[in-house]
Amino acid sequence: MPSSGHIFKIFLATFAVSFLAIILLTAVFNVLVDPYGLFGTDRIEGLNMIKPSASKHVRLAKPYQATRAHPKTVIGGNSRPEMGLNPLSGCWPDQMLPVFNFGLPGANIHMQSRTLQHAISDSSVKYVLWGLDFVDFLNRFPGSPKASQLPEARLPIEDRLKVNADGSENGNFEKTYLVDYLSTAFSLDSVKDSLFTLAAQRRPQSSTIREDGFNPAAEYRDIVAWEGQSVLFRQKNRDMARSFSRPGLKVLQPDVRWSSDFESVKNTIRIMQDRDIILVIFINPYHAEYLSLIHLAGLWSEFETWKRKLVEVAAEFDLEVWDFSGINRFSSENEPAPGDKRTTLAWFWEPAHYRQEYGDLMLKQMLGHSCQVKSEEPVGTLLTSDNIEEHIVNSANDMQRYQEGHPEVIRTLSGYIQEFDSARTNR
Repeated sequence: MPSSGHIFKIFLATFAVSFLAIILLTAVFNVLVDPYGLFGTDRIEGLNMIKPSASKHVRLAKPYQATRAHPKTVIGGNSRPEMGLNPLSGCWPDQMLPVFNFGLPGANIHMQSRTLQHAISDSSVKYVLWGLDFVDFLNRFPGSPKASQLPEARLPIEDRLKVNADGSENGNFEKTYLVDYLSTAFSLDSVKDSLFTLAAQRRPQSSTIREDGFNPAAEYRDIVAWEGQSVLFRQKNRDMARSFSRPGLKVLQPDVRWSSDFESVKNTIRIMQDRDIILVIFINPYHAEYLSLIHLAGLWSEFETWKRKLVEVAAEFDLEVWDFSGINRFSSENEPAPGDKRTTLAWFWEPAHYRQEYGDLMLKQMLGHSCQVKSEEPVGTLLTSDNIEEHIVNSANDMQRYQEGHPEVIRTLSGYIQEFDSARTNR
């Protein structure tokens, strides 16, 4: 008869083997489902094609996705081009394919610059389209002006980038990838998100990030179906009114007339030209309500200063800037009435995010490639040193005409600005 000590040893061995098996099965399960798109596991319809948790982990996964993609063209910017420019659009010329969308929600200019630097370290990249956003250049500068340099603080995402800010090889890249791989594979949070991923395959409207980095805005479709698109407009307008109501916002440091954001842009342009990469800079489209909030918050002159400085910087490198932020019949669509769940705008999800249908119009105009789009009408203006002042005057006139023609909209938007101004004053 086995002794109690022998039985205990068998129990411990069985427990250890079982525990190890569970841990390994957990890792295999997470890698197979790949809830964030980190591992690059093949996407299978009905199993892991839709990844509802990926949008919350793009700073984890996208640097590695970009490395796997070996694209010829990279899209840079924040969430606006991430949702608006589709790498699978028919408006891309064959010589620019494949395309990877490196748009990162909430990324500041320095992060956008650094991730583009990572992407173009792949010799396959020949073209970059970089969508710039006014709000990303707004800052409250310290009282004592000084020349702005590139930010010295290292961003958390930078360990996942192949190169350092000075262009040298990042010696931590492989180690960081291994740590990210193992920690995600063996994580209980990943198990939860893997199970969520499996369940989401039965809901085509679930949010997802494709392997090419594109966000098809499925979560917006879900909200529109349940609550109507006016909810998205109201929420974004209030968010932007709060942001624009912060006191002391400027795009340039006083006296020096420069900023670290423009320094990042200039540095990135220089790096790309050194690598013979063709760079297209464009200003993202905004709905007329978004532009009205900029005006009502007293930031219109800063908006104009920002465009002038962009054109000035681009001209140093013989580049041009496409401006898609004008008010036109596309960007001035009236938002659906509250509670209307059947009407969806053709060109915008909400005031800050344009649909891929609008992105196709932009691509056709920027790239000059014949493709099937919903309208042949131009939506942007090619800015140069010669036409920038005329363009600024025309844009201001368009803004005035829109406000005069939409008094109820302007009254509502003004109320948001006043609300946050009053809340700040009463603190």
